[in-house]
Amino acid sequence: MKIFNQNITNTFGEKGKAWLVELPNIIKKLSAHWHLTHLSPVDNMSYHYVAKAVSDNHQAVVLKIGCDAKVIADEKQALEYFNGDGSIRLIDYNEKYRALLLQQAVPGVTLKSLYPAQAERVMDNYVATMQQLHHKILPTKNNFQSISTWLQALDKVNSDQIPKDLLKKALGLRDQLLSSSGRQVLLHGDLHHDNILSDGNTWLAIDPKGIIGEPEFEIAAFDFIHQSELAELANEALAKKLFAVRIEYIAGKMNLDAERIKAWVFVRLILSAAWSIEDKSEIGVTSGIRTASFIAKWDVNLISDPGCPNSRCDPYLREPKLEDEAAFIAAMQRSQSLHQPWVKVPMTSHEFRAYYRRYQQPSQKSFLVCDESGNIVGVFNLNEVVGGLFQSAYLGFYAVAEYAGRGYMNAGLKLVLQKAFEELDLHRIEANIQPENKRSINLVKNNGFTKEGFSPRYLKINGEWRDHERWALTYEDWLQKTRG
Repeated sequence: MKIFNQNITNTFGEKGKAWLVELPNIIKKLSAHWHLTHLSPVDNMSYHYVAKAVSDNHQAVVLKIGCDAKVIADEKQALEYFNGDGSIRLIDYNEKYRALLLQQAVPGVTLKSLYPAQAERVMDNYVATMQQLHHKILPTKNNFQSISTWLQALDKVNSDQIPKDLLKKALGLRDQLLSSSGRQVLLHGDLHHDNILSDGNTWLAIDPKGIIGEPEFEIAAFDFIHQSELAELANEALAKKLFAVRIEYIAGKMNLDAERIKAWVFVRLILSAAWSIEDKSEIGVTSGIRTASFIAKWDVNLISDPGCPNSRCDPYLREPKLEDEAAFIAAMQRSQSLHQPWVKVPMTSHEFRAYYRRYQQPSQKSFLVCDESGNIVGVFNLNEVVGGLFQSAYLGFYAVAEYAGRGYMNAGLKLVLQKAFEELDLHRIEANIQPENKRSINLVKNNGFTKEGFSPRYLKINGEWRDHERWALTYEDWLQKTRG
């Protein structure tokens, strides 16, 4: 309880002290309200009072009480969204006392207790839990925050406790990662080993934060290098190898980008240190900076777009229709963080209709990539289609955020190329891409495009002239690649 009391006092000041004084009375009132007996506080409380208990119907439950109303409300909302899929269930909520009544995981062994001795088993169960949490597609309208909100904390760091070179690296990686984010899901937000407990033959997450972001950000909370291993490993090369092997293992299981995970691990460590400074936690700052200092020396490269994992995506192409307006605009509005600053897309009714009219012209072709259910998952445009001696066109494309990184654009580009070379009888396709847009570069590169040159200040996007790399694919090269 000493650390718990200190955390509450450091974080909430006088409000926290008053809440700690009132806490015993709150516990009594909630125990009576929910008919709880056999209360047993857990021994690893940090920022919430947590106690195991038994309900009046003899069910094993957990009582959780917080000082911060918003944090408890956010957890309630996340638990309602997950609804027992990969997480413990919410039984009841008391707004007045900022309290949750939760399912108790039994026997409640943590993955942390098995790590790193049983590292592979831990990683397998971690992946299985995460897959359950992430399987839903986010509704268009929701009240969840984005990870970009959390990451604003890095802009507010005003302390010498975080070395300037590490902070600068974290800010740069953060901006790169956010501007190229893939599929957006509701993340647990704090999915470390101690927040996954055994419940019978399965594993369930506890303490979800409920934050929107890409899955790679979630995985970055995994303790890839345990503190004990940093001390025990004979040299830094072994630590680097172990770090890479474990990330590749989980990335492979989840069909995600290992390089993005590495980058997010570093950013999250610096973010954790920034939060620890706010909470006046010297231990948190020291631990985060120590690990981040190791990782900062290791290569961090971004960003790829994987092919269809296990052939699960089977998209098809169709031309846009006026009836697509509402769905198209909604998809683009949901994808603003993915598109900026790379591309300007139709975002209003006026812009959509202008886009539609443009692509009715014989020299312009647009194709919507649709998933098995008919949802728009991406767009490919062939601009300035010219026949005769030239037989060429310019390629542009953009994905819908919640489908990015799942292989649809990779599969869709293959269909577009087949249509361009076989049906439109083109000889050359050119794609001009900003050098920092690694995901798009990797997409065309993986489909046979080669880099031909560099064009400074090539296109004006969102009011700025931007440099572009020129990538191209000819019919002969495409034919060789498709025929193996």
